Amino acid sequence: LKLLLDQEFHELENDKDTLSKTDFEKRNKDLLKNLDLLKIYVAYQKELKDRSRYDFDDMINWVLQELKNPNSELLSILQERFHYLIVDEYQDTNSAQNEIIDLLVSYWGDKANLFVVGDDEQSIYRFQGASLENALNFKKNYPSAKIITLTENYRSTQNILNTTRALIENNQHNLGEALSLKRQLHANANFKENPLKILNFQNEILE
Repeated sequence: LKLLLDQEFHELENDKDTLSKTDFEKRNKDLLKNLDLLKIYVAYQKELKDRSRYDFDDMINWVLQELKNPNSELLSILQERFHYLIVDEYQDTNSAQNEIIDLLVSYWGDKANLFVVGDDEQSIYRFQGASLENALNFKKNYPSAKIITLTENYRSTQNILNTTRALIENNQHNLGEALSLKRQLHANANFKENPLKILNFQNEILE
């Protein structure tokens, strides 16, 4: 990171004559801010090491790094121990988590006993690095996988399901469309069917 910042400082200095004073000062200010953040990050990592602590992201990345280490036996040990894997909320896995899954089942290839449960239409953790592409690429990576689509709904009335389907159909990325899945849900609950109402509120508290 330090080398990257040094390179950007160098490029900014070379571009100085072609930039307006305002643009130069803004870019220089941003780089200085990133340099301060780097110092904080380095200090944070040192403090973690001194205290023998780690944060959640480090835990995932360290495991991934160790699984990819050709001199480590961890991957072989885990592959021998776990022959069946189930992954819940698959739509919320990030790239590192998905790579761990692929490594764990890599010994068996597409014959792996891998069962994932997910719904791309409930993917809400993209801001934390969740990658919908993991779900979109699953069938490509495991071509012999059987896809089971659940269509019976026990929580909502049919008019709610129809309305939400009309909204969801506007999504740019759609797993159902990519895999030719029938996604229409059917209400299987004995609820009273009430008409939907659209209400406007003045603020979030009233809402």
